Amino acid sequence: MPIAFLAAAVLILPLVALLLWRWPVAFAGASVVAAAFADLIGIGKKGFEMGVTVYPTDLACAALVVSCVVVAARFRSVPRDLCWPALILLFLGVLNFARGVVVFGIQAPGNGARDLVNLVLPAVAFTAFGPAIRMTVDRLTGCLSWVSIALAALALARWAGVMPMPATDFTDDFRSIERVLPSDAAMIIGQALIAVLGLQMMRGFRTTLLLFAGALASLVFALQHRSVWIATMAGLLWLIVRSPRLPRPEWLKLSSIVLLLGAALTLAPLLSPGMVERVSRLVGSNVEEIRRDDSTWAWRVEGYIEAVQRALSESITEAVVGPPSGRDLSDKAGFASIHIHDRYISALAYYGLTGLVMVLVWLFSSAARIRRQEWMPTQDGSRGTAKVALQALLIAAIVYFVPYSGGQMEGSLLGIMWLACARRPAEKDAFPPRSTTTIRMFGAHDLAEEWRVTVGSSPAATG
Repeated sequence: MPIAFLAAAVLILPLVALLLWRWPVAFAGASVVAAAFADLIGIGKKGFEMGVTVYPTDLACAALVVSCVVVAARFRSVPRDLCWPALILLFLGVLNFARGVVVFGIQAPGNGARDLVNLVLPAVAFTAFGPAIRMTVDRLTGCLSWVSIALAALALARWAGVMPMPATDFTDDFRSIERVLPSDAAMIIGQALIAVLGLQMMRGFRTTLLLFAGALASLVFALQHRSVWIATMAGLLWLIVRSPRLPRPEWLKLSSIVLLLGAALTLAPLLSPGMVERVSRLVGSNVEEIRRDDSTWAWRVEGYIEAVQRALSESITEAVVGPPSGRDLSDKAGFASIHIHDRYISALAYYGLTGLVMVLVWLFSSAARIRRQEWMPTQDGSRGTAKVALQALLIAAIVYFVPYSGGQMEGSLLGIMWLACARRPAEKDAFPPRSTTTIRMFGAHDLAEEWRVTVGSSPAATG
């Protein structure tokens, strides 16, 4: 077995090194997505033993760090527009990890530090890619759309019985449709819906992409993550309220499509009498669960209160920067106050007041950064609601962090949004090209006039 593993490594590593050197930004993004899908499918769920237990998300973090080093080496420059609040949070996570290693060894602190590092490291890494790529709202929408399509395919495969349902330690007897994707994946789909509609408001509505947005909305609804419903609706509401007035022809087009969909929904009960009843039952069961005394939200609130009380009763040092990572609280605290489903409370409980303040500074500095821009980069130079679309995406994330902590994909999205607001975006899409290939994708004419993948070497290599 070790010989086979070594032989595979000898064959694969040179190819990986080549891809990393030529396309470090794409390699970083692909690593995050691959790690997310590996976790969804169950690959590496128990980790790989390499002296220490390594998980797919750990490998993605390593790929992000190496990609940053490659970008710095090829451009011979140090990134100057990093997301500094996320960078401070990363240092804080490393500090508490080191404190925990001294007291508890490496395993427990490593498990404790992953929750924060998996969110902030991608954000820092993608903001370090500024010299290598000119990020546009089109590209952001394209990335979200393609990832959402892949997630939708996985969800449909599970509902159809082609792939097994995800293993879970909890049973939700009140759900008429079983959850097939976790909340982080559902949130990415919801944010893709916001981005697609924002781009359409900016450029004019296209029937194809409105139908695509309708499919995304249906999928978000069917996944039954109530927190994702609320976060997505908050982003959509901001998008609608803050968007400039649309020209009369665009409103007529949108109204026609809405009326067509309304007519289809009206006729649907005649064709399928049980469908309306099933949808009503799905909504009613979720609303009824919230009202129960033993609802998941009530359980979380109890955990929030316990975690805050514990954080405020610690010593001054731990109240400021948090306790060492890896402390075992299983015999002293409830499960909900240890595995906290809230980014803000989690930051306070494990990284003290400094952690909570930095999370808030990160989100509000991102909002200020978006608001400062008099323009937003898009593929065809249009401006319109591009800035408002990013604001809507950020609001959705802020709301989502109340019931959940977010992961690598959400952190990557926040980093890309920070990068899209760069004051001086790079003039070229990537490294100086020798050749340029245009990839036509589903909806590419609407999402982006063209998606350019440049193949070439850096000034350091050519000059």
